[in-house]
Amino acid sequence: SNIAKSHYTATGSITFKGTKTLTNMELQRGMFTFVVKEGNTEVVRATNEADGTITYPAITYTHHDVGEHTYTITEMVGDLSNISYSEQTYTVTVTVTDNHDGTLSVYPAPGTDDHNNLSFTNKYLPPELEITKTLDGYVDGGEYSNVTLAFKVEGYTGDSDEPVYTNYAGMTFAADDVVDGVYTKTIRLTDLPSLDR
Repeated sequence: SNIAKSHYTATGSITFKGTKTLTNMELQRGMFTFVVKEGNTEVVRATNEADGTITYPAITYTHHDVGEHTYTITEMVGDLSNISYSEQTYTVTVTVTDNHDGTLSVYPAPGTDDHNNLSFTNKYLPPELEITKTLDGYVDGGEYSNVTLAFKVEGYTGDSDEPVYTNYAGMTFAADDVVDGVYTKTIRLTDLPSLDR
């Protein structure tokens, strides 16, 4: 009857999944946010787990939603220092059909991006170091007029753990700063001001 039809409902859902990879830095829970939009409308958003898993909230449908739905999935640009955010965009088209028994079939359209593998990779870029050493009592041609300044970067797991050495010919240092002609400074990246690069 018409009355029965007017009260008919059918529901279904789909859940998107993915993986977050962060190189050169330990990934922490909730560090990155991912948004699923249909057109310009945000449908759901998700954040990463510490192990990199991204599980998006289920997208639910009723019989009013029968048809095709095309979604774009992107990473939101945040304000973490020295992080290169992913510009990856995925497009997933979902087809919703009514089974006329209170259930909906919800499945990705052929050829669409894999809704179970919406993965994003980010890189931590250590800030470039710029060190200015102000010297007292400089005497041209003095005992410390030509020394090596060595600085070791800690807290960054990059291509090399070797100290970075830079020569500053003509700079002088107080005698107690220099051992065997080398002035050494150890810097933790976490102590540096944030620098755009």
